[in-house]
Amino acid sequence: MTDQQRSDTIRALGNSRIHTPNIDRLVDRGVSFTNAYSPDPICIPARHTIRTGCEAITTGYLGNEKRDARHLEDRCGPFLARSMRERGYRTFLVGKYHAHPRDIDLGYDHHLSFETFREETGHEVKTTARQGAMVHLP
Repeated sequence: MTDQQRSDTIRALGNSRIHTPNIDRLVDRGVSFTNAYSPDPICIPARHTIRTGCEAITTGYLGNEKRDARHLEDRCGPFLARSMRERGYRTFLVGKYHAHPRDIDLGYDHHLSFETFREETGHEVKTTARQGAMVHLP
């Protein structure tokens, strides 16, 4: 799953101007929702909605405010990653995750956030708006 990403930003779903080989593999092996809508189009509320199954009005995250998210499982039940792991799936979080505090247990077996990558390597992860390519900056 790639968060609230629009289907027209994926090569395997018809955008020939972009290269998304890893996401294309997920498309080939899984299910694609090409006409689905996020009830919360803003980053932090959307990720908490995916994570919990609860809408923003229930999670309490209506904007990109950085607040303590440890209460969400009490309010909404187990995080998606924890539920998937309990059913035998291996779960990974890669990239931005917008949860605070940063060391919160979101239920993933493994995670490599942009913040963790920066702390462990000393490099920033940036995207270039023009090309959409990932580059590592010292």
